[in-house]
Amino acid sequence: MTTRWTRLALPVALLALGGCKNITAGQAEAGNVGAACEAAGDCDQVEAAQCLRMPDGYCSASCSGGAFDCDDQSICDELGDQAYYCLDGCLTDNGNSDCRDQYRCSARPDVVNFDGAMVGVCVPKCESDSDCEAGRRCDTGSGNCVARGEKATGDACTANNQCNGGLVASPRAA
Repeated sequence: MTTRWTRLALPVALLALGGCKNITAGQAEAGNVGAACEAAGDCDQVEAAQCLRMPDGYCSASCSGGAFDCDDQSICDELGDQAYYCLDGCLTDNGNSDCRDQYRCSARPDVVNFDGAMVGVCVPKCESDSDCEAGRRCDTGSGNCVARGEKATGDACTANNQCNGGLVASPRAA
């Protein structure tokens, strides 16, 4: 009984603070946020649509940064530095199956579905730096776009996030 009340308490609390999402299982339907596109006109179910430069295009719209600024099936999230877009929502318990093949479900622990399920957003897996937004590089191991380090290749780094390659190489002990 305690688990049931605990699972219901969070969505009720979030409703009091402004609401929950109503994200359902499955990939985005044609014309909706997260669907493939070649031009904004392909995103006919999205208000003020944009076709983002992501694998096979990505229907979206600009938003102001609040998780609930977008429709019930999408979440406003940051892409790049201070650029916010509506991204297709996914249920994290479904792994990546709610996202298109070249995308992964990235958890958003600050957003909860109306039924208490944890949700995320579908973001692209990257293969090279050209797949990422300006100022970001591809971590080919994870398929994630990460902040570009401020150090040039070959410069000494003391932390992984300083290096453009993402790794600090330590000299071998003699």
